[in-house]
Amino acid sequence: MVLTMRQLTKYGIALFVSACLLAVLLGSCGDDSCKAAVKKDKLSALIGQLQGQCCVYEANPYGSCQKKSKPYVPGLKYRCVSSAARCLGAMGSEAQEAVPDLIEALSTGPNDYSTGDGPIPTRTHIIMALGKIGDPRAVKPLIAALYSPRPTDRFLGLRSSLKPPKGYDGTIEALGLIKPAAVEAVPHIIPFLKESDSYLFRAATIALGQIKDPRAIPPLIEALNNPSNPGLAADTLAKFGPVADAAVPALIKMIESSTNVSEGLTAARAIGKIRGQAAIPKIAIMYEQKFIEFPDELREIFRDYGYKGDFVYATYEKERYYITLTTSQNLYVRLDRSTSNPSLTSGQVWIERSFSSPILSPNGVWIQRDGQKISEQKFTTFKEMRDLIKKMLKTRGAGS
Repeated sequence: MVLTMRQLTKYGIALFVSACLLAVLLGSCGDDSCKAAVKKDKLSALIGQLQGQCCVYEANPYGSCQKKSKPYVPGLKYRCVSSAARCLGAMGSEAQEAVPDLIEALSTGPNDYSTGDGPIPTRTHIIMALGKIGDPRAVKPLIAALYSPRPTDRFLGLRSSLKPPKGYDGTIEALGLIKPAAVEAVPHIIPFLKESDSYLFRAATIALGQIKDPRAIPPLIEALNNPSNPGLAADTLAKFGPVADAAVPALIKMIESSTNVSEGLTAARAIGKIRGQAAIPKIAIMYEQKFIEFPDELREIFRDYGYKGDFVYATYEKERYYITLTTSQNLYVRLDRSTSNPSLTSGQVWIERSFSSPILSPNGVWIQRDGQKISEQKFTTFKEMRDLIKKMLKTRGAGS
């Protein structure tokens, strides 16, 4: 087939463009500046890499930073700058000298990049590096970044038309990592507690707990009603200690009304950290919360109230707890709900007399007999359950 001059020109241009793109993507291996960068100390080499000079270090998925066997001058900066930022973040306060360059990169780019096979989170790693280094100089630039997220670059640097929502690039987390030095950011983080997006709510709650500015306490109390993760808000309030005393009534209400096992336990622990163990609601309320696994600290709290027994998760699909009444009797509570479905449907409370000796089964195996139920009553609400437990404990001598 004979090609026309126009076709030859088109093919020539296509080959030239392809060659240029390959050169850009692969970079140059023999650049003198790259040879010089290899001889620099790690911090200086990483700052240069952040500026797009020579790709000397590579951060692997596990967070360690390794020197490349073949350093090169990058064409597209995304991957090399991303690695530089991750390496600098891993150095922590030792990388403070790089803060001005990280702030410059935050302002001018590169952005996160979509390869088509997965993202290169370059801007996100720059932001997180500033947080991990913890230098107060980063606070104002990060606050500005909170309100101006950048669209992801794609297709050889062309920018996506989709602008991400505020806070989606890890800026909130980075501000939290700077801790008390980021107190200026608290009014800018608080509005995210009202977000329905679980990621933004979680990021804001954790960040406020790290900064620990008392101005965050009233919004965090309000956040106990956020369906996204009220347990996280309770855990954050606990970190403030006695300063968050105003949160205790809301935490008690959370214990009484929550149908979520872990949330109730978190609220009880928060009260203990704010006011001390003696302030934690007593046995009736604690029973109401269906705790599946009691850690040692909560067992001690129960013993402080005079109850000497332990509470046990006894079945796979039903929750069953007991409290020792006498040497031969236990009070049992069973909740008809599974770990996959925390809503209560019904339950039973009963006293059971234990059999101390096993019996021989027909096949010649010794087995321990189930206890004999002395009294059994059913309930459908936690209030009914509380009343039944109180009545049985009173008549049967709990804690004796």
